[in-house]
Amino acid sequence: MWRSSLRHYYSSSVSLLRSVCAATPSSSRALSSDSTPPFENDPATYKQFKETQRKVLHDKLTSPNRFQPISAREDRSDWPTAAMVRALSPGRWVTMYRGCSILKGSEDLVVRHQLFWYLKPATVIELGAFTGAMAIWMADTLKLLDIPCQIYSMDKDLSLLDDPVKELKPDNVAFLKGDSYTIDETFTPELMSRLPHPWVVVDDAHENLKGVFGHFHKFMQQGDYLVVEDTNPHISVGYTVEGDYEESGPGLLNELKGFLKEYEDYYAVDSFYTDFYGYNGSSNFWNGYIKRMK
Repeated sequence: MWRSSLRHYYSSSVSLLRSVCAATPSSSRALSSDSTPPFENDPATYKQFKETQRKVLHDKLTSPNRFQPISAREDRSDWPTAAMVRALSPGRWVTMYRGCSILKGSEDLVVRHQLFWYLKPATVIELGAFTGAMAIWMADTLKLLDIPCQIYSMDKDLSLLDDPVKELKPDNVAFLKGDSYTIDETFTPELMSRLPHPWVVVDDAHENLKGVFGHFHKFMQQGDYLVVEDTNPHISVGYTVEGDYEESGPGLLNELKGFLKEYEDYYAVDSFYTDFYGYNGSSNFWNGYIKRMK
């Protein structure tokens, strides 16, 4: 029953958009000899498409199947995942943001932007600062969206921060030295108690996941989000210009599933973000956007 209703949910938006295209006269859909764009002479079709687009978005945001317990999720993707990860990894490894290595795919950044817009977080906690580029991107994006937010980005080796980050860092970004195995020493109860909600807690360190989330669970509130990167089991452990490639495997995904099964009454996978590009449609995230429900 679960799987049947979910498959209907994922296919409904595609069917709606296809219906618009099917209703469009072929003469309008095709490019004419003078290269006029589709729909140019048919404003009503543009209006119909816009209305359908809004309906698709509304249906996804309000779907009763949007928030799913981990027990209802499948270990699969609508993408030909291994092939897609291999194809996208070269670009991910050389992607720069304001002169800093950000190591993110385009789909990751789009979905994070959506999360920020709809949630409007007051606090973002990032575990695994690495070059610091993602913290700068998040600060810039939140500023663009006019969302006041404090960002705390932790790493056990802050010497890895790219040099431009030190000049680009705004006042609302703090880089903290800390270790996921002693998370309570960096994110102390005193600090946690004064951080405004809603929160987005991003794990990109992948150490002591259960202990880390168990710690934050004590202080999170309904509506806060956990974001876990690199849960796609096909993501590369490393990629070189020679093309060496090794899959990370399901270890991190299984660790996340273990935590969510233990706390299933509290957390649900938000399929709006997780399945934004199809079921687990990402070269990085599987079941990676999680909302605290109570």
